[in-house]
Amino acid sequence: MVVQQQQSKQKRMMPLHYVNNKSMSEYLGVSTRTLYQLRRRGKDPMPSFMLGSRVFYILHDVDEWIKRQRENTATITKNKKVQEV
Repeated sequence: MVVQQQQSKQKRMMPLHYVNNKSMSEYLGVSTRTLYQLRRRGKDPMPSFMLGSRVFYILHDVDEWIKRQRENTATITKNKKVQEV
């Protein structure tokens, strides 16, 4: 139990790895306009937050979001193939 408490405390103390709009654009290889559109999507928008007028992203959150997008795309593709048969 003491070990769990120490691990929990360490997780809370770990810094968040966040990046600005330009860095995220380079990280994903898309334009800042595309990032804007992904943040404004109605269903499952790209996770971001603002400090003042600047947009930031937490890398872990974006990586998890991308993983969900890939899973959703795989499900849609699989369903389309089933319907075509």
